[in-house]
Parts: sequence; structure tokens; C-alpha cells
Amino acid sequence: MVRFDKIIELGIIIGLIIFAIGSPFSISLAQIGFVSALVFWILRLIFIRDVKFKGTFIDIFLLIYIIGLFLSSIFSIKPIESLKANKNIWLFSMIYLIVNNVDLNFSKRLLKIILISATLSGVYGIFQSLTGIDILGRNLGKYGRHIYGAWGGFGLHLTYGGYQMMISLIILAIAIYSLKSFDTKIKILIIISYLINFFSVILSFSRTAWIGFFSGLVILGLIGLFKKKNVGLLLLIAGIFLLIIILFLFIPAIKYRFLSVFRDLKYSTRTELWDGAFEMIKDYPVFGVGSGMFSKHFLKYKPNYKGAYGHPHNDFLAAYLRAGIIGFIGFIMIFSVFIIKMFKFYKELLKEGFKLYSSLILGFVSSVIGFLVAGLGQNYFTDSENAMLLFFVFGISFVIYNNLKNRISVP
Repeated sequence: MVRFDKIIELGIIIGLIIFAIGSPFSISLAQIGFVSALVFWILRLIFIRDVKFKGTFIDIFLLIYIIGLFLSSIFSIKPIESLKANKNIWLFSMIYLIVNNVDLNFSKRLLKIILISATLSGVYGIFQSLTGIDILGRNLGKYGRHIYGAWGGFGLHLTYGGYQMMISLIILAIAIYSLKSFDTKIKILIIISYLINFFSVILSFSRTAWIGFFSGLVILGLIGLFKKKNVGLLLLIAGIFLLIIILFLFIPAIKYRFLSVFRDLKYSTRTELWDGAFEMIKDYPVFGVGSGMFSKHFLKYKPNYKGAYGHPHNDFLAAYLRAGIIGFIGFIMIFSVFIIKMFKFYKELLKEGFKLYSSLILGFVSSVIGFLVAGLGQNYFTDSENAMLLFFVFGISFVIYNNLKNRISVP
């Protein structure tokens, strides 16, 4: 007879595998897997007495952010509506679901699955961009005579670009720093996977994803130069930049889209949204306006605005307005502490010869930095597809940290 605890354990494993397979393609499939695993974990906590809850070193800052969200909602013009708009905070549980139920080996398996699935999503995105064909019959948006925006299975090219950007940086870190650890066949697959994901980011025509990718690429390059002084690394980074320049020069749609960044910084719907958000912060400096309340206030500041104004198209401004100064401090500290502590952890892993794990941690850090930079022009933190990937990356990072911190000298 199968034991109850084994059924629960299997349910968590299957749920997380479904999430990893579905996350790059479908929010519905991702959430089915996520919720299934979450339900089995809750059952595990209730019925299996020897199971203890494991936390992380960002718990206090995450709590501060959540407190800020609730305080801001309570003091908003529509408290009940604003409190309901915080419904996605349950996504944070992804971090703890992974930390409490995934070991080192399973974390590598999950990561491998999500990278493979994202690469297949990259193939589909490239196909969409080159043919204009979408299996759901959506209008992908045309950026040139024969080129379209890649959406993958998501509902917006911005979401798709942001997702593929994080995946690209993780694979690139593996390719740069631990490619020698694999046999020839795997090396070729890693390089092909990276190229597919890289091109899917470019063909998403998401300028925020481009900027996020470039920032992560610079981080990876600078760390390599300071730590390794490797000529091969220099050539690889130079080759990627050369590829970007070639795409810029020979594909007019990419050139036009890139140059539009500088035009839009002078005046665009985004700059109008940012300006309105800053004005709101001046008027509501302590508690912000509350979740879901940006659109209720915006036209008071920009009465002639004609575009969509559901959010400010900036994660930092959105965090302040949704959670006030208290929540904003928590938001900043979540990322600051994660990046600083994981970078120190990376250096110790490298020193102790954990080449693969050090490259993974570096890939996670660069992808989070890319996420934050991209978030200067888009709301990725509150976009469920991107947020789930972010918290998945956090969770896997903590699994590696918890399993290896006692084997090395972590500052």
C-alpha cells in the first residue's frame, strides 16, 4: 500500500514539473502545476508532523513589502477594491514551495526542464516573427515589411520578451562560465539553445527586454573581465555585441525600434505615465494610492492623456504607489539583499571549485538585474508570467544556497 506521505511528495513533484513545462508557454498550465504543488505542500504541512517550514534571508523584507501593500490599500480611496487588487501576492509562495520541497538534484532537473521548454517557446516565437502566423489567430503586430513581433504563448510581446530575456541570461552564464564541464554534444545544445532564446528576445521587439538583456550581458562581461581575464570570454562578449550590431544595421525594423527608445524618452505615453506617477507620489508620499488605484487618480494629473493607464509602466514607481514608502523600502531591500548576498555566494562557490553552481548563481543574479532594469519601462513585477519566473529563480537560488553554504565560507 502506498504511504500517504509518498502520495503528497509525488503530487508536489508532478505539480512543479507541470509548472516548469508550462511556464514558458501558458499561464494557465503554469498555474495549474503551481497550485497543484502548493495544495499538496499545504497538506504536507498539516498532516506530516516532522515537516518544518524553511525560510530565507529575504523574509523580513518581503514581509515589510506585504505590510506596505495592506497599509496602502487600507488608506486608499477605495480600501476594499484596493485590498482585492493585492490578489497576486500568493505568487510569492513559489519561493517557499521550492525552498521547502526541492533538493539540489531536483532543482537542477526543474531548471533543465524550464530551459528546454523556454527554448521550444523561443523556436515558436521566431516562427511567429518570421511568418506572422499565430496558432491562436492573434494579430502579432507588424514591425517591418516581412517581420512581426514574437508573442510565444503569452498575451503580449512585452511579457514574452521579458520572460525570454531572463532565460537567455541564465543560459549565457552557463555558456560563458561552465561550458567546459559538459561533453561536446551538450555544449552544442547549450549554444544552440542560447542563440534561439537570444533571437526570440530580439524578435519580441520588446525594448524593455532588450535593455534588460544588455544590462545583464554587461554584468556577465564585467564580472568575467575582473575575475577571469579570459581572452575567450572577451571574444564571446565581443561576438554577441557584433551580432547585435549586425542585426541593427541589416534589419531596418530592429534599427527603427531601437532608435525609438531615444525619441520616446523625450515624449511618449510612457513618459506621460511616469510624470503622472511622480505627481501622485508627491501628493501621497507615505502610503501611496494603493493597489489598483493608479487608474482612479491618473486623469486628475493628466486630463488630456489618450492612451491606456492601468499602471505606470515602471516597477519602481508602481511599487511605491501600491505599497507606500514602507512597502517601497521592502521592495528595494528584497532585490538589494538578494543580489549582494548571492554575488558573495557566487565568489565563494567559484573559489571552492563549484563551477556549475557558481555559473548558475551568476546567471540568476544577472537575470534578476536584467528584470529590474527592464522594469524601469514596464510592469514586470506584477505580470504573473514574469513574476512566477522571477520567484522560481529566487527559489532555486535559495535551494543551492541552503545546500552548499555550509560547505564553503559564506560571508
